Amino acid sequence: MLDSIFYNGRINALDDQNRVYEAVGVSNGRIAALGTDQELKSFISPKTEVVDLKGDVMFPGFMEAHNHLAIVAYMFDGIDLSAKHANKMDDVLSLVKAKVKKAQPGDWIKGSRYAEYFLIENRHPTRLDLDQVSPDNPVVLLPHLVPRLRTQQPGP
Repeated sequence: MLDSIFYNGRINALDDQNRVYEAVGVSNGRIAALGTDQELKSFISPKTEVVDLKGDVMFPGFMEAHNHLAIVAYMFDGIDLSAKHANKMDDVLSLVKAKVKKAQPGDWIKGSRYAEYFLIENRHPTRLDLDQVSPDNPVVLLPHLVPRLRTQQPGP
């Protein structure tokens, strides 16, 4: 029996033949079976976790531990603060302020890709900078080096 079955998906085996399966079964934390939904459903026991992928794609065993994909997805609708758009702190703050004007109070304002050394001031925006242009919206700015995340206090 299997501990978990993920079915109704497009399971990419990433093998030499580029095979795609409907279902994958896991036992003891390892891939134990690949096949059709019907084939793997025969291995279900009362203790098996059954997950409907609803047609989504799965890459079993693939782990993107550095997290660039998640960061890109998170920042997809954020402000582009790269050197093309921001050469000084006023540019950064003006772009944040413009996004705030389009947002509802309390909505998160997200921005990314700035580099402090491309800004004339050669510094990161501070909480005080961000509070001036976004008193009622939390702001998160990701520089090109993500561990230097910038945030500010949420408004009252």
